[in-house]
Amino acid sequence: MPDPLKKDLVKDPEEFRVYLLYWADCVDYAYGFDDICKLNLLRPRALSFLKNANKELRAAVAQVNTSRPNPRAALNARMATEIFLKTLLVAKCDLRDPELKKLGHDLVRVCDAVQEKACAAEEIAMIKHLAPTLPAIDDRYAGEDIDLCLVGNALSLCQMTATTVIRQFSDRDIRPQLFVQRPSISD
Repeated sequence: MPDPLKKDLVKDPEEFRVYLLYWADCVDYAYGFDDICKLNLLRPRALSFLKNANKELRAAVAQVNTSRPNPRAALNARMATEIFLKTLLVAKCDLRDPELKKLGHDLVRVCDAVQEKACAAEEIAMIKHLAPTLPAIDDRYAGEDIDLCLVGNALSLCQMTATTVIRQFSDRDIRPQLFVQRPSISD
């Protein structure tokens, strides 16, 4: 990170807090995903969903990690978000394809199903609240280019969803360690 950006980040405590939480999500996701895959913590069908969601997330990141970011990365982030949420329903409730198809691509309905049947984590309520900010599923056919700020928001929401799912199946959660007040040497 460039020094001027670091200095600006440290000057704004709320932005710094948000940055640290996002960093924690990325770290927990990476290590937790690896744990889940290596330790076979999910049944094969749920693991397949998780791996496919991971592919969509990585595709979205790859599309923006270039000199000319592709705004359609928001569509991959939206699809990854949906698959991550449906992973919870498959892993915890053994939902089958007909039941998942009834939910369709409506992320608010999917979040409702997750909250009702699979996971009461407070992050699911946040995801549900923010889901309407993601591009509509139909935008993959004829949607306009998406503002890069909205692409960033879509990726952030996708990362939060991904990490929320990972934390359901692993013991990875470094958030409590981020804001612990350490005693000073003079204490």
